[in-house]
Amino acid sequence: MKVGKKHISVLQRNGTSQSQRFPESLDPEQLKIDGRTEADLIDYALEFAEQLNFYTLDNLANGDWRPFFEQLKAAPLETLDGQLSPQAGLFLAFLRLFKKQQDQLNGLTKKHLDLFFRDILKIKPKQAEGDQVHLLFELSGKLPPAKIAKGSLFKAGKDSDGLELSYELNEDIIVNHAIVESIRSVLVDTTNNQLVHKGEAANTADGVEAKLPEENPKWPAFGKRNFAPADLGFAFASPVLWLQEGTRKIVVTLFLRGDESLEIPDDALNNSLKVWLSGEEEWLGPYFATPSQKEVSGRYQLRFELQLPETEKPVSFFNSSVLTGDFQTVFPVMKVVPDTASFSYLNAFLQGAVLEDVRIEVDVKGIENFDLKNDQGKLDASKAFFPFGAEPVRGASFEVGCEEAFTKKLNSFSLEVDWLDVPSTNMRTHYGSSYGGNQAGLNYYISSNQFKALLSYRNKRDQPTRKTVDLFYSSNNQSQVTYDVDNTAFIGKIVPLMPAVLLAGMTENRMLGLAQQKYRLLPGNKRLGRKSIIRDLRVEAPDKGYVSLELLDDFFHRQYRQKYVKATVEHQSGGDLFLPKEPYSPKIKKLRLNYKAVASQANLKEDSESAFLQRDIEFFQLGAFGQREVHAYLQRQAAWTTNDETTLLADYSQQGELFVGVKNWVAGQTLQLLIQVAEGSANPEKDKELVQWSLLMSDAWRPLTTEYLLADGTNGLLRSGIVKVNLPEGKVTESGWMPVGLVWLRASVQANPDAVCQLIGVHAQAGIASVVSPQKHPAHLKQPLPAETISKLQRPNPAIKRVMQPYASFGGRAVEADTAYYTRVSERLRHKNRAINLWDYERLVLQEFPDLSQVKCLNHSCPSKNLAPGHVHLIVVPNLQNKNAVNRLQPRVSKDLLDQIRRFVGRLSSIFVELHVSNPFYEEVQLEFEVSFLRDYEFGYYQKELNRELVEFLSPWSIGKQTEFSFGGRIEKSVLLKFVETRHYVDFVSHFKMYHEGGTDQESAIASSPKAILVSHREHLIHRYTRNN
Repeated sequence: MKVGKKHISVLQRNGTSQSQRFPESLDPEQLKIDGRTEADLIDYALEFAEQLNFYTLDNLANGDWRPFFEQLKAAPLETLDGQLSPQAGLFLAFLRLFKKQQDQLNGLTKKHLDLFFRDILKIKPKQAEGDQVHLLFELSGKLPPAKIAKGSLFKAGKDSDGLELSYELNEDIIVNHAIVESIRSVLVDTTNNQLVHKGEAANTADGVEAKLPEENPKWPAFGKRNFAPADLGFAFASPVLWLQEGTRKIVVTLFLRGDESLEIPDDALNNSLKVWLSGEEEWLGPYFATPSQKEVSGRYQLRFELQLPETEKPVSFFNSSVLTGDFQTVFPVMKVVPDTASFSYLNAFLQGAVLEDVRIEVDVKGIENFDLKNDQGKLDASKAFFPFGAEPVRGASFEVGCEEAFTKKLNSFSLEVDWLDVPSTNMRTHYGSSYGGNQAGLNYYISSNQFKALLSYRNKRDQPTRKTVDLFYSSNNQSQVTYDVDNTAFIGKIVPLMPAVLLAGMTENRMLGLAQQKYRLLPGNKRLGRKSIIRDLRVEAPDKGYVSLELLDDFFHRQYRQKYVKATVEHQSGGDLFLPKEPYSPKIKKLRLNYKAVASQANLKEDSESAFLQRDIEFFQLGAFGQREVHAYLQRQAAWTTNDETTLLADYSQQGELFVGVKNWVAGQTLQLLIQVAEGSANPEKDKELVQWSLLMSDAWRPLTTEYLLADGTNGLLRSGIVKVNLPEGKVTESGWMPVGLVWLRASVQANPDAVCQLIGVHAQAGIASVVSPQKHPAHLKQPLPAETISKLQRPNPAIKRVMQPYASFGGRAVEADTAYYTRVSERLRHKNRAINLWDYERLVLQEFPDLSQVKCLNHSCPSKNLAPGHVHLIVVPNLQNKNAVNRLQPRVSKDLLDQIRRFVGRLSSIFVELHVSNPFYEEVQLEFEVSFLRDYEFGYYQKELNRELVEFLSPWSIGKQTEFSFGGRIEKSVLLKFVETRHYVDFVSHFKMYHEGGTDQESAIASSPKAILVSHREHLIHRYTRNN
């Protein structure tokens, strides 16, 4: 509707406010039979005294009685106390006795009204309703849970009349040792690509430790957008990641599937992943990786790699005592978290993507630490050594053991040998003709490829395999030789993630929901990992695995001795001295191992026990507060989960989550949790959200049905109340998804996290008590019982250490006052409890909902248009006094209250009426001007002061003033200009402009609809005056 358009006259009204409901004609004090006051009677006496004359003996008038009463008129009576003349005092006493007769006479009006309302109509005033109070209890020492019976009395001091005040417990409560230890929150920012914000301490100003303001200590139930973003991601644990030394390359390939295209913009992938690896004393990293993407056979692949230089520290098995995180594994861990700058992009594409498979490949070069031995015993690889002995013979063996490499599934490996003092020429030249065969001088079989060995290893079928290799290159005697094994073989056995001997214990604990009970086996005959219920069981690890080199020929040391002796004897006999060349004794200066290994059996989609036990990769999701292993088998154990697919990222489809960590809560016990909210702080423009309560069990959230969620007195976190939860049997404190040692409850909403109230406190062991005999304490019911008034039972209970009352009482109502009674009954006589005309609708709603300040009824109208036959539109405005409000400039009632009003009026109106109930439409008025303040008035301060005064002038209800809202109003710019100019600190004003709903400068701001209210903008544009303008 255009600005300034005229409306139907019946719509141009402000409706009815609470202050308008009581007409003066109903007030018995407004019509008195004798309404004369004491002053009126004195004036009457003075006038009458003038008519009473004194007469002389001659029967002539000589004065009157007025002087006797002049003293009563000369000064205020309260100043003449004790100074009146006897006749004046006697007259004044008469007047005050006469007032009692006046009151009795004037009471006839009220008596007549009461006779009709109370006796004839039989309509009684509403009786007093007692207030209630939330109490907290603390159990003494290590005593078992104790019962406090219904009706137990608590001392609350005395009321203003001096009467003892007591409260009684509404129902039985079993007090146990459970306490609220931690409160956390998660908020998903839908305006920023689903960025997740976490609150480590939700009841703080910054989500960590900053204190809340003492005067207003409320906090959003699901956190704020200024809380730190959560490091969401994923992780893998696998023996293949055990990388101690050398140059190490890790390649990870993820095979994904999604409902929509998973293709990610290339600019979002550059250095988008932060990666950490478990070290011996700390996490190694972060390393930045740029993933690549492609689609193969209908599956989407995301691939990234890391390159660790040989100077980088070892990647070791996860040790929870030195590394952060509660990964239920002892194998090396790789954590992957999208970089904060890229998270919003990756999360938008990968959220909900199903992880079908994982492949981890490692390429390691330059391992130099081995277990070495030959036929004589162990060898030291830190210095040069003879692998086959100083005088190697045929069949001599040399074994190379590497636990890191040979317990993995190898694609290939190679040994690099640096021979020490190897002849610079080839072997044929070195040995020459000293060692001959059948044809002297030819020495045809003494060459570099003469020296061979059998390289022994296990093949893919775990069978011993031998391969003949040349110890030296045939063309020349290079000092560095590499022995390769192709990708058709592997060495050793793959380390099992869970030995089959523990399967029975594993299965038993799975059925109990113990997702944390995992048994690990380390290479090298190490003990089982932590949290094993079979504490002392040892399982033999597979052999470390060795590469064995066995000589097929010797190096002619035996022949050398024989030929040397023979040549010496011949020389002594007079012959020429032809000494044989000393044979070469193989000596290794440095030995290096290179290998490539792979792990590809995550078995994520198979939910069988065998698939779970045979996996060589564990997959973890990283959440806001922890991590959890995800596998189809584990999901099958949690019968309450509905999603049997493994997603790459944790599911944060709930837009708001509140987590309550409870300590000392035992299965089978009932927890009564008090949630104190700042009532009225929910966003009134949002629909009521369903609050789902869940319990963390086996790394999964189990929805609480009515079997365990016994009561929710908060009405979906819209009012203060008690939530009663019975803890199911089973282990619930050992999940890595949240900090361990606590039982975790979660309250979550699918959307609109601001549709619930802000919180003030969450407390365990709560009960409700009501005041005893409220009708005996009328003065007490007029105001709540202050916090911390109740501190003890009337009859002490030795099991209860302390009773606390953290908050003031609530509810309660005194006996209906005469004014309210007359108003209610007179309205009832008119509308007859039926909603027919405007007057009926407005009075009925105001009577039923006293927290409303004003109601306007528009007949034949609906929210979208002013003329709609058959429709009735009710516009309601809340009372802001002593209330929390999201926006005090534009007060609105909650969606929940709007629904209550609609249901109430619907029962009283015609079935043919299409009823609408809504908040007003608010239209902002904003001023822009230049101003010059008088000297000594600081611009920075008085600019804000002037803005505050303008806001209060345009919207006086924002500061708690009782005022009537003007629907369809009009504001003149000249009025506002005059208001600004009359401020005592303003010198002059220039370039004064007024905007209505952000439009152009206008002389008048006129509400565009009879449903609209003109309100002040929160910030007016006030500029310092400059001559240039």
